Amino acid sequence: MIRAEAQTVAEAWFEALLSGVALNAFCLERFGREPSIQLGTDPFNLQGEPDAPFVVVVPMQTKDGPDLSAAEGERIEYRLMLALGLEDGAVESVGGRGRVFRGYRSAAEFEAQALQVLLDSAYRPAVWESETAQPGENYFERHVFITVTAENTIGGF
Repeated sequence: MIRAEAQTVAEAWFEALLSGVALNAFCLERFGREPSIQLGTDPFNLQGEPDAPFVVVVPMQTKDGPDLSAAEGERIEYRLMLALGLEDGAVESVGGRGRVFRGYRSAAEFEAQALQVLLDSAYRPAVWESETAQPGENYFERHVFITVTAENTIGGF
């Protein structure tokens, strides 16, 4: 992998997600349409409503050179975020007292589909962590914070 910026990684992921066959099929089956893929952070349509399902790719940080300790070796880190949005109003009643909101599971499955696209790309995620929020009645978001590592081919610092 050549030296790049987080923006370069984001652009490559954007293109990969647009053509992600399994991701598109999952969203079409689960949510009734293919996801909106965006490079940037405006996941809302003109009416101010969430344009779900969506995947937003956000380049956050490029870290190399003196920022990395000698113990970490000659490498570069790129940090990016995926924001996944979906609407899923399915609720399962359990034993008359419990309720299970399917949106949390849908968010995790949506993440797995998007990550598989990225794992198959030129810029493979090395590690990631995610969190799910429910900012609306049937609206869920999954934020996935991803680190990509590459060898620093420029030379030592």
